[in-house]
Amino acid sequence: MDIQLDGGISGIAAAAAIRGHLDIPVVFLTAHASAETVGRAVESGAFGYLLKPYTVPELKAAIDIALHKHNTEIAMRRALSSRLPADVAQPQSI
Repeated sequence: MDIQLDGGISGIAAAAAIRGHLDIPVVFLTAHASAETVGRAVESGAFGYLLKPYTVPELKAAIDIALHKHNTEIAMRRALSSRLPADVAQPQSI
């Protein structure tokens, strides 16, 4: 997703909404490299950040890494949620 979008919402806000509602990893493709912009991208939960112009191999690598990180995150959440009921059910010692 590009950081700069036409219309009333920024690419960063759109990415945060996508991530929050659909749990889809977002990789930013942009010409903007300021520390403030990168910081906002990190806060949105971005899985990658490529500066234009980029090559197809660079884009493919960024997408592959984002998908791997996303799948790892999902697996960790599932593992944690499968253990949570057993941990909660155990009485605490005083």
